[in-house]
Amino acid sequence: MSVADRGTGTVDRNSPGDRVPVDPASIVHGMPPGHEHARDAALMVHDVTVAYDRRPVLFAIDLDVPAGCLCAVVGPNGSGKTTLLRGCLGLVPLAAGHVRMLGGQRLDQVRADVAYVPQRESVDWDFPVSVRDVVRMGRLPHRRWFGRMTAEDHRRVDEAMARVEIGDLADRQIGRLSGGQQQRVFLARALAQDARLYFMDEPFAAVDATTERAILDVLRDLRRQGRTVIAVHHDLPTVAAFFDRAILLNQRLVAYGPVDEVLTPVHLERAYGGRLVPLAAAADALRTQAGG
Repeated sequence: MSVADRGTGTVDRNSPGDRVPVDPASIVHGMPPGHEHARDAALMVHDVTVAYDRRPVLFAIDLDVPAGCLCAVVGPNGSGKTTLLRGCLGLVPLAAGHVRMLGGQRLDQVRADVAYVPQRESVDWDFPVSVRDVVRMGRLPHRRWFGRMTAEDHRRVDEAMARVEIGDLADRQIGRLSGGQQQRVFLARALAQDARLYFMDEPFAAVDATTERAILDVLRDLRRQGRTVIAVHHDLPTVAAFFDRAILLNQRLVAYGPVDEVLTPVHLERAYGGRLVPLAAAADALRTQAGG
């Protein structure tokens, strides 16, 4: 196994069985060995394994994501992309390992600064709430139980809806929206939260070109503000155009680092095998975009 600097380089898991032994005595204040230099990272995932019904679906994932970047999570179907996000967010239990965020803190310590945009398929669109109701939910982490919306809360909600151009849909029931509009609603909810770290599960899936551009503009604005976005993404040819870094999974970490160093023919073949037919073309497109 060759491992470059976890914060800025590429991690290449040459053998699925490669593991870094952990000496408990070397852990400083709960930080795993090798992560001490990354205390300011937005996300630190150490030796994380996730299992469903005792069947592991993610094995020994270990990486640091620096603050202020756009990071794609890519891999074949069933590779554990959504599971990685859900494990980081505590939505599924970890069988092993741990996750730290925003300078080494636990999720419960920074929950108001961590936002989540789920897959559209996981939402009950028949639920009788309006667009504004959903976007207001982004302010809940900043309010006390049963606390009233403040003027600042209302301002944040209005700004978030305006940012993704859904202000005119504020009173519409969420099930009466197009797919692109629905995606914008949950992006607006995340923006209203004013978080520092955003997890997004396929934000570009099945959206029209106008919505894709709007989402991309928002992500780039977040990066300029020093925020961090970690997003599951399924379209390999656009990864280099949309993201700075990539996490390539196939149940294990295949590679992680800058996009052009991760999505190489060797790494893609290791992750996808024969399931990725246009392998060479995709790799060539990525190199061309990175060079341009």
